[in-house]
Amino acid sequence: MIQDAKKLYKDLYHSSFPFEHCWNELRSQPKWMEDTTTKKQKSTKKASLAMSTPCTPDSVNLENNDNYDVERPIGKKAAKKNKAKDIGNNVTESPFVKLLEDIKVKNDITNEKKIEIFEKSYLQEERRIENEKRREERRLALEERREEERIMSLDTSIMPPLQAQYIRQRQMQILEKRN
Repeated sequence: MIQDAKKLYKDLYHSSFPFEHCWNELRSQPKWMEDTTTKKQKSTKKASLAMSTPCTPDSVNLENNDNYDVERPIGKKAAKKNKAKDIGNNVTESPFVKLLEDIKVKNDITNEKKIEIFEKSYLQEERRIENEKRREERRLALEERREEERIMSLDTSIMPPLQAQYIRQRQMQILEKRN
């Protein structure tokens, strides 16, 4: 068959086949072997005599079959795409992904603990502010009480009449407030 193919090439192109060394290397490669039983038929092409390319001999005898199925081996680009799909599908099996998931879980736990701490400190700060307000209110009430006692203990007999009248009014207000 090989000799016939060489002869046919020489008849068609009027020169000997210049790529025999390449053919010898590549003919045993899986891409160029025709093992249709193990491969999936993803890309099948219908070929006929009229559709043959110029680099293939036109005089190949296919007997009575005008059409036949040709399955091409997978090319480099398609292999890369399939590999990328496999990687995409097996992402959860990768040790790096598992490590990243563990880190994410630890970060989530750490973040939850931080949120708890922030919430506790916020509540403590609110309590501190509330206690400070109560202390300030008590202090102001005490000062007001002392001022009222001072006003109540004043002797108005030695004061000028206008000042004495003011102090008596204030004393009346304090008495009304206490009752």
